[in-house]
Amino acid sequence: MMNEFLLWTDLETSGTDENRDKILEIACIVTSTGLEELGAYEAVIWPDGWEDAAGSPPASLDIDPYVMKMHTDSHLWEDCAQSGVSVRAAEAELIRWLGLVGKKHEFVLAGSGVSHFDRRFLAAQMPDLTGWLKYYSIDVGVLRRTLGLIGRDDLVRPAPDKPHRAMADVRIHLDELRQMKQALA
Repeated sequence: MMNEFLLWTDLETSGTDENRDKILEIACIVTSTGLEELGAYEAVIWPDGWEDAAGSPPASLDIDPYVMKMHTDSHLWEDCAQSGVSVRAAEAELIRWLGLVGKKHEFVLAGSGVSHFDRRFLAAQMPDLTGWLKYYSIDVGVLRRTLGLIGRDDLVRPAPDKPHRAMADVRIHLDELRQMKQALA
């Protein structure tokens, strides 16, 4: 019997197009299927090709003003410039860390929006990592919207404002599923 772990993941990116925009931050928490935390990993990333950008994205990029303000307010641009690693280095370190917990194909991608947003960015920019994931995801955003659509939003507590930093956001999503689990018990 194969082990199964949930890889709670959140990405911060420079936009919404995985072929053009870049991963700027990744945070992961591995839990058991019972939602017990087994470990955490996070990295800020300074994308390849941005070497001469001096603390903010290159002026030649057309970054949405909302994204620019969000990452300025959260200090993500500053953190990326000061301590960012390459996306390849972050991917290699994350895979090494996952290998200490489990094996390939034992990790289910979990979070909010992971099915349609994070998985696309991971496939495009961290393809070796996607080889560690099962084909399906646990997406609490889908669960939240589904419960609302069927008139059971009483099972969902209002989420706090997300700070748009990967580790803080991933913890919000994990707590959201824990709250849903408790409400359904």
